[in-house]
Amino acid sequence: PPVVNAVIPICKVGCDSTGDKLIKLLEECGEECRNVDTKFIKTQRLKDRSARTALAVLPIYDDGRRGCFFDAAGNSDFSPIEVVETLNSIASRSSGPSVN
Repeated sequence: PPVVNAVIPICKVGCDSTGDKLIKLLEECGEECRNVDTKFIKTQRLKDRSARTALAVLPIYDDGRRGCFFDAAGNSDFSPIEVVETLNSIASRSSGPSVN
């Protein structure tokens, strides 16, 4: 049985192919992610259609070295106001207290 009822990611996912893939993976990966609620990600991404989804690529080279290529994309402009709005949406859905 799951330890928690639901995991609600609080993040900015862009209206781009990377965001589409991320949401699809979270929704369709089966038993491992059954508790991930993507409703708020989908709602938030429609508010800023110009945002892009952050992406990290972590290659492992033939000689064992590792690299890291990171594009902060939407993370760089995910504002505190957007975080509070998302938290309030979650709280209102669950009848919990709002965040000021």
